Amino acid sequence: MVCNDCKIDKDNKHFRKYTSKEGYVVQRRQCYSCLAVRQKAREGKIAQPRPYIKEPEVLEVAGVTKKCAECKRVLAVAFYYKSSLGTCFKNCKTCHVKLTQEKVISNKIARGGSDRVPPNPNVFADSEQKSQTHQFLKLLGWSYTDGVWWKKGFKTKDKVWECFVEVDKQKRIGHRKGGRKVLLIYQQVDQIIKNYEEGINFFDLADIYKCSHTSIRKLIRDYYDERRGN
Repeated sequence: MVCNDCKIDKDNKHFRKYTSKEGYVVQRRQCYSCLAVRQKAREGKIAQPRPYIKEPEVLEVAGVTKKCAECKRVLAVAFYYKSSLGTCFKNCKTCHVKLTQEKVISNKIARGGSDRVPPNPNVFADSEQKSQTHQFLKLLGWSYTDGVWWKKGFKTKDKVWECFVEVDKQKRIGHRKGGRKVLLIYQQVDQIIKNYEEGINFFDLADIYKCSHTSIRKLIRDYYDERRGN
């Protein structure tokens, strides 16, 4: 990385890293020497940066080999991935990629495939999700024939549901009064008032006429208000 102040290409170890408020690791663009100069300048002291001698980067040591823990082959260190500390992994690059791919597949199988579940039926994100879904439905007693899941007593092979009966929705019958839709109890006002005067309370009247007790209260209140007005 090239320092913004001294314009010298230096290794990353000569730059400070810190964590931002958002949680990201950020690396400064000024090296330690230039940061020291800035700090001294803030304190009123001028300090000269220390001379920097770039150390040669050793990418590969000739004649150095390592034995892979997986395939047991003795290979040069160039055939191994390196950690951030510069040490080689225990497995060579080929074995490392192979084991990583196997781990990803095993994790998918362990959790039932991909976390993404398509909304359409018989559409799956991967083969693991499809196989385990089919296995689960077969354990529940369902059968799969010609692209149709069916079970006796629930659904036929012709995609006809047997356990659900379609019922026509009953329309609410009533009439409009004063711009508001009212209940059928307004057609039985005289009978409701008679029952109320006989001592039947609002809750019992609501059970008899299949409505809420608030509707009964409003009906009786409107009735007596109208009588008092006349």
